[in-house]
Amino acid sequence: MNKSALFCSLGTCLTLASTQANELKQQEEKPNVLFIIMDDMCDWLGYLGGNNQVISPNLDGLAARAINFSNAYTAVPLSNPSRSAFLTGIQPFVTGVYHNNHVLEHHPVANNSVFMPQHFKDNGYKTLAAGKIFHTKPAATVMSNMWDDMSSIDGGYGPWIDNNVLPDNLKHQWRNFEAKTGPETDFPDVRNSNKIIQYLGQTHEKPFFAAMGFYRPHNPYTAPQKYFDMYKLEDIQRPDFPADDLDDIPAYALNNFLNLRDYTKLLSESGNYYEQMLRAYMACVTFADDRIGMILDALDNSAYANNTWIVLIGDNGFHHGEKEHWTKTTLWREANHVPFLIVPPKGNTTYTAGECKTPVGLIDIYPTLIDICGLTPIENQLQGNSLKPLIENKTAEWNKPSISTYLPGNFTVHYNNWNLLKYANGEYELYNINEDESEHTNLALLPEYQYMVDSLAQYLPSKWVTGPPEVSVTSISEDFSSEAWAAELKRIDPDYVEPAIGKAYTNINNTIRYFDKYLMSGGIVTKTNTPNCAIPGIIHGNETRAVAFRFASSGNKSYFELPTMENGISNITLHVRNGNATLPGSLTLQRYDLEDWTTISTLPVQPADNFGAVSMDEIITYPVNINETVKLRVHGGDRFVQLYRIDAEAYSASGLNKHPASLITLQGRNIRVPSPMSISVFNTIGVLLHQEKIETEMELPVFIGNGIYFIQSEFGTQKIFITN
Repeated sequence: MNKSALFCSLGTCLTLASTQANELKQQEEKPNVLFIIMDDMCDWLGYLGGNNQVISPNLDGLAARAINFSNAYTAVPLSNPSRSAFLTGIQPFVTGVYHNNHVLEHHPVANNSVFMPQHFKDNGYKTLAAGKIFHTKPAATVMSNMWDDMSSIDGGYGPWIDNNVLPDNLKHQWRNFEAKTGPETDFPDVRNSNKIIQYLGQTHEKPFFAAMGFYRPHNPYTAPQKYFDMYKLEDIQRPDFPADDLDDIPAYALNNFLNLRDYTKLLSESGNYYEQMLRAYMACVTFADDRIGMILDALDNSAYANNTWIVLIGDNGFHHGEKEHWTKTTLWREANHVPFLIVPPKGNTTYTAGECKTPVGLIDIYPTLIDICGLTPIENQLQGNSLKPLIENKTAEWNKPSISTYLPGNFTVHYNNWNLLKYANGEYELYNINEDESEHTNLALLPEYQYMVDSLAQYLPSKWVTGPPEVSVTSISEDFSSEAWAAELKRIDPDYVEPAIGKAYTNINNTIRYFDKYLMSGGIVTKTNTPNCAIPGIIHGNETRAVAFRFASSGNKSYFELPTMENGISNITLHVRNGNATLPGSLTLQRYDLEDWTTISTLPVQPADNFGAVSMDEIITYPVNINETVKLRVHGGDRFVQLYRIDAEAYSASGLNKHPASLITLQGRNIRVPSPMSISVFNTIGVLLHQEKIETEMELPVFIGNGIYFIQSEFGTQKIFITN
């Protein structure tokens, strides 16, 4: 080899060595992150003391080397809004993501934010997702951009129940259990955790952000048989709570948050099924704990043990009969208190493990990781706080409350040893967590604690959004002017507040809610629709009513779904207009058949006569067989085609006799019905205000004042307007 060739060869080697050294240096300077999320994991862990029967050795061991935030709370006691909050760092009362059916892609504040994995990727990290990270997801392009590898997002909550053991009155897909004897790889949690274990055994030239989302212990409670065998049924103890636990709870909370109260009562009175459900939940916790232990062993045995931070959380808490409730979705501690561990790299000498009792929130994770990993700060997005001062000093002064919310206008302030609950109607609960961890005694009712209510109330949000419209809606108006429509609503209902985001609404069934004119006569309000054919904004019979639905130009995401029709409609006539479009457009009429939507007809929409004019054309009259159940929707659209009128011809009064929903009346402040039924009262933004099963009459609660409301029964939805 000549000297020149030798020089070049040596140069290449030196360059390669330099590159590898730089990459190694970068790896050493930028720590990795292993982010573990458990679904529905409440404080039933050994180290948190929520239930001393739970077997969780790996999580208890991890807590021993962690900064254990033992007083941590979720932003929302429900998977989707909770995950949206900590992955964006934005509170739900800002994004409008309050529920599991709020798809992130449809909520612009959330969808257009910089998600936590994306920020790590933008800062030179490799990003990996395995299992359940999001609940509903941002736009597909957003998802694909933030993850380098998301091949193991699979499987869901399965395997499902094969052999049901519950009696019929307790049988429910989401509240069920079964010990499984098949291969453990049937469980997505096993396959996904194996992916993480494999990943930790590989060589990575970049620092990594690896997220593992366990589906357990979320129900249905299926786990391998061996984990059920670890718990003797006869030893299972029910949560201890007083018989009068609900006596000092505001009526608003009882009517709007305890939606599974009847189920809990049935469960408690049905032999040992209560204990079986508790055992199944704990078996799922231990199953997840075992898999987490395997991941931790893989990390300890990897090259990254000394340079990887671990964050482990539960996305929300869970009631197991406390407050007579069997799920989450309340403002009480059982639903919002979650595990939250931050574990420094193994062998670190800077940070000391231990318990931090300061109330913090999962929304603080994002700014904390930015801080400890040295990432570029994000301006004007993150609403949590870096917890690094508490990681360094677990008793540091901290004058920052943690806020939980469920549905618009309902909040819990967690501050020092106090929890203050404030409901949308202005009622309060107050608890001293040091003395009353299970929140049995509502101190807000005692005059001597009014000062504390007033003191904590200053931390409550002063405003909140009610949620943006679904993607299928761009405008709703009778005169095609949303400003004019808002003014009319304000005139009719002085308490009407225009949403901060969007001018459209969706009803409780995810169909489009229209504000029709109100039928009022002598203080009695009733709709003369044929039940189960009741289409908001549409008059049945000889009258027609103009409505407006402006289809988004995104086509496949834009639709108007009619409520199910049965035995009462003979024809539906659709009218559309094409705005100022100069080219033809089209809609499709679809029918729900065999568990899928099939196209019945394509509806052509003619262009305007000239630019700036409008065309109005009767498109189609669709006959509906009066002896069958029919579900229809108008779908698609381009160039902002507008459905401006629907005429629905009533068949006969026989429908009224068969389905008495149309006979529901409001007289004074009493709702009257012709037969026993469950009644739900919603406001105009879809918040459940009151729910009750009545025989013939129900007096509306005092907090339901003048204004517009929706009454829903098993027969349909009706609008009422309450005046003095």
